[in-house]
Amino acid sequence: MNDVGAGNPFAVVGRVLLPFGLDYFLSFLFRTINAVVGPEMASTLGLSSADIGLLTSVYFLTFAAFQIPLGVLLDR
Repeated sequence: MNDVGAGNPFAVVGRVLLPFGLDYFLSFLFRTINAVVGPEMASTLGLSSADIGLLTSVYFLTFAAFQIPLGVLLDR
């Protein structure tokens, strides 16, 4: 087994914590982006508050639906 950087704590940060931290940041960005650009999107595209809420809920539902396949993919 190859233990590249096993004694180096920066290697652990670079290989484990950094990718998960970036994934969390990206997920947080996707969850909050509609609150930031919602008013501009509504005026530009002529959407109502209900339409923007629907867009947000579709994102949450697809995110939730992908959790089980993602878990299986990560386990492999």
